[in-house]
Amino acid sequence: ISSGSGPSVRLQHAAGGVDPAIVATILRMMQQGIEPTGRVAESDREFMLDFRDLHDDRHRSLGMLVLIRRIDPHAASLRAELLPIITAVALVFAAMLAYLHFLLERTDRGIRAQQQKLHEREEGLRAVLMSMGDAVIVVDATGCIRQMNRVAVVLTGWSEAEALAKPLAQVLMARDPQHGSPRVLSLDVLLERAERPGDGGVSLVVSRDGGQRLVAENCTPVRDESGGVDGAVWGLRDVTEEQRQRVALAESESRLRLLINHALSGFVVLRVSRDVSGFAQDYRVLSANPAFLEQMGLSSAVGQRLDAVLPESARDALRMRLDRVFRDGGFIRFEQALGDPDRWFLIDAFILGEDQIAAVFVDISARRRDEQNLAMIRQRFEEIARQSRTVLWETDLLGLYTYVSAGAKEVFGLEPDAMVGKLYFYDLHPAQGREQFLTDALSRMAQGMAFADLENPVHMAQG
Repeated sequence: ISSGSGPSVRLQHAAGGVDPAIVATILRMMQQGIEPTGRVAESDREFMLDFRDLHDDRHRSLGMLVLIRRIDPHAASLRAELLPIITAVALVFAAMLAYLHFLLERTDRGIRAQQQKLHEREEGLRAVLMSMGDAVIVVDATGCIRQMNRVAVVLTGWSEAEALAKPLAQVLMARDPQHGSPRVLSLDVLLERAERPGDGGVSLVVSRDGGQRLVAENCTPVRDESGGVDGAVWGLRDVTEEQRQRVALAESESRLRLLINHALSGFVVLRVSRDVSGFAQDYRVLSANPAFLEQMGLSSAVGQRLDAVLPESARDALRMRLDRVFRDGGFIRFEQALGDPDRWFLIDAFILGEDQIAAVFVDISARRRDEQNLAMIRQRFEEIARQSRTVLWETDLLGLYTYVSAGAKEVFGLEPDAMVGKLYFYDLHPAQGREQFLTDALSRMAQGMAFADLENPVHMAQG
């Protein structure tokens, strides 16, 4: 249809098959200034019209294109009947799509949340792994390294990046600590260890730079969801210093036991059993050296009660002192006769450990006899000196009395206690001639000469 409006509107072309009646109706309506709507009736028929502007390649108007489509009343009726159904199906389908989208979105959120949790868990486990004080190496099902922490890096001399995907035996060199023979580190060996959790031994690990460390091993299998073995985790704890200290302690204990067994003094360790109140109830011998057995006249004492080992006359006194040590702790030293009144012992008792007391017995019988004899001799000598009006005295290097015999009472009129540590040997000399006396006395002392025929005037206490 040509451009324009009113009577100037003309038909330019009609495609074949177009009903001339509907064309005439369209032209008549447009010539009368009536713009046809999208739906036009002609006789008992209805048509659907679609108007579009036509332009050439220079955008000049060429007219208007009218597309005409006859509306089939039966099809329209069918469409009218099917429209609610189609609409309902579309709504159901749309609802299903919306629900499916909701499910997918929620599932996606759940998956992302699980992935985030898994990532956080992996990061947490890795942080724990990296912060552990023991070396940890994780291998896969083929025996190749999957992961290792910083301590393992230091122990082996391999960085984690270098060691990844390499066989364990290539990265970690392990040897027998006693013989130095290589140890097999295949996955089969690790899994065999895994059947005995915590039953790892000690190996000598040689690092990449040749350094050697003793390590305690422990292996645990890694299993998948079906229970199959997916690898293993190998834990290595550096026990080099611990082993050195253990050996040193064993050697020290051996030397100490050797000294105790060859000591002249008796040595006994007692196990203390408590009563319901926590006080010492009984003592049993845990160990005793040969000297103690000889002192007590026994061939064996281990496991026996202390009362059965000691002479009956000494049991109560010794038991009382041991109870005090166990109650108060610390150390006690005392002298005690055991059996024969002439057999005396110097006893040191002290806490050795939890519910254990140690005691050292030193035989001082000879010393006690010598002290008694010396006391008797001194007493007799002083009696003789007193009867003969003789005074014996001793001084330190400055001349201060350190000992004065009992004769001082008869000669000087002074008790020995009033002189010892208080007077000098020249203090009783009269003032006249005292300096000369002191000079002569000190001169003879310096030359180591005896005080023979040295006159010593004395000012008596009574004047």
